[in-house]
Amino acid sequence: MTSATSGQNHQSSTMAEKLLDIGMPRFPIFEQWRLAGLSPPEVDLPPGGLPIPEVPPNVSAVKINNESAAAAWLTTHIRKPGDVVLALIPAWAGEGATTCVLPKLVGYNWPETDYPRIDKSETSCLRVTDVRGKGKGCVAARAVPRGELVARERALYIVPRTFLDTQQIARTAMAMMTPNQRTAILALYNCKSTDPDDVKGIIGTNGILIPGMPNHDVVYVASSKLSRASTTGIDFPFVPTIPNNSTPFTSCCPNATFRWDNASFSGEIRALRPIPEGEEVTIAYFQEIMAATARRPERQKYLDEYNFKCACAICGRSSKERSRSDEDRPTIWMSVHDIGKFYREIVHDWITRGGNDHTRLLNYLHAVEEALDREMIFSPICWIYLARVIVMARCALREARPARKWAQRAAQHTRALTGSDGGWDAIAGEPEKCGWWGMWNKPRLRGIWV
Repeated sequence: MTSATSGQNHQSSTMAEKLLDIGMPRFPIFEQWRLAGLSPPEVDLPPGGLPIPEVPPNVSAVKINNESAAAAWLTTHIRKPGDVVLALIPAWAGEGATTCVLPKLVGYNWPETDYPRIDKSETSCLRVTDVRGKGKGCVAARAVPRGELVARERALYIVPRTFLDTQQIARTAMAMMTPNQRTAILALYNCKSTDPDDVKGIIGTNGILIPGMPNHDVVYVASSKLSRASTTGIDFPFVPTIPNNSTPFTSCCPNATFRWDNASFSGEIRALRPIPEGEEVTIAYFQEIMAATARRPERQKYLDEYNFKCACAICGRSSKERSRSDEDRPTIWMSVHDIGKFYREIVHDWITRGGNDHTRLLNYLHAVEEALDREMIFSPICWIYLARVIVMARCALREARPARKWAQRAAQHTRALTGSDGGWDAIAGEPEKCGWWGMWNKPRLRGIWV
């Protein structure tokens, strides 16, 4: 009876209470070390040992110029019609080329890149179908593993977002397109008006923001085949729009993510978690870890402006469940942030101060893992932060099987974010070669012997 009561109390505990009960790493101490200018602990890795890969930049956190800054840049560099150029990229692609509206300064300095052809097998595994309560949507035509491609296509149209108010520019650009491309754009959903020729409204509905275009820091809007992903008209961190009517809906707990790949000049949708055949494919319109109360004003804005009401599993929770979620999510976010920031200090401290209690850190990390799963947070950065520390700890304990499992997880999440494994496949293949292997029993930390 006592055991059952204890379990029930643990179930009713907040995330903060659970972590305190388990025992958290000494994050306040680590922060003091950083503020004092102390570098993370150095580790004497054996020669030839595989290093822990660097975490890729969080592209969702890229600072985007605000509208006024973008407009100021364009006002400075575009003073007459001749300051704008139209380009087809890649020039050789014909029907598959992207029509780009570029400031002349950008267009003339565009890097000479040998953009690869897109394999038809990568184009799409999306199938358009009726989704209950939503109209037309996209489901996976086959099972897609975590991190792998759901679809890849080039944009139909790219334009600086501050050009969106210029209908004539859009019409001029469309004149460069093939008949099939024009038909594809005009067939896209327009939540702004009922005018079938309202190109501006179509782009505003289906556009996604793309930061970091070559030689230019003003965000562009791309309209590609993938961008019926933004049928709701919400500005995502990137932008495509889609002629084959592939229309992933948006969700607070998406199973996929959109990324723009400069190397291939194409947009990708990648799986954030395993997507079974027939499951609806969704992408994010919020930072996934935000509490429901923080999302409420934005949800109302989207309802008012785009007639969009989110019907995902998170928004469909009971008021009691949403209240607990709102209380737990800030703790989850802070835990993930600290795990990412202090990963070396965490493992160093655990090895040198853990005594015989090798499970303490693993129990803490497992609690964070369960919380991310419970809240359906599939943000790649969160999982890469978590997987990195788990791999280091499991390698330190000479536990090859879990080390391999979590290195594979890190590779999958990195692939979703960047398109490549980031070096994690090497660790997954031979965890025994990781520099942290065996550190628990034979720590090789400078100046410390236990």
